[in-house]
Amino acid sequence: MTLAGSASCAAVAVAGVLVWAAVAKLRDRRGVVVAFRRLRLPSPELLSVVVPVWELAVAVTLLARPSVGAVAAAGTFGLFAVLIPSWSDEDGRFRCPCFGAAGSEMASRAAVARNVVLLGLSVMAAGTRRLVVPTAADAALFVALGVSALAVWRVLAGGQRSVPGRRSDSRSGSPL
Repeated sequence: MTLAGSASCAAVAVAGVLVWAAVAKLRDRRGVVVAFRRLRLPSPELLSVVVPVWELAVAVTLLARPSVGAVAAAGTFGLFAVLIPSWSDEDGRFRCPCFGAAGSEMASRAAVARNVVLLGLSVMAAGTRRLVVPTAADAALFVALGVSALAVWRVLAGGQRSVPGRRSDSRSGSPL
């Protein structure tokens, strides 16, 4: 079992998530512009290109130089984890265009927890300078850590659909 093998698994997994998010945003650029405008972000048209291009660049770097890409990925997911709760509208709601506007989800503890888990995987990916073929033990360790991360995600999410610190509207069940 090697750290490089488990780190390689983490790098590939995080790169896959970043590519998925970037492609979803690029496929529905108009929807992402609308979502970014609702979040009151500056230059939503420009950001609708810059964010997915950044995600793709980080994914490529994770695969080419995992120790470098891991730093960029950890910073990205850390930033998202901090910003998500602050992106609510006057009603305390917002749709997260994390995986494109079509897959927009209400901001939630689960979205924050997902980014914390991805940040952790990014840190794990920093354990190798180049991708290696993982051994069976490396893959087993990665799967065990992944299952543990999913369990932590569920606990952190706590079944909540609202942004941490926000109350829910009992009439509609939607977060406020």
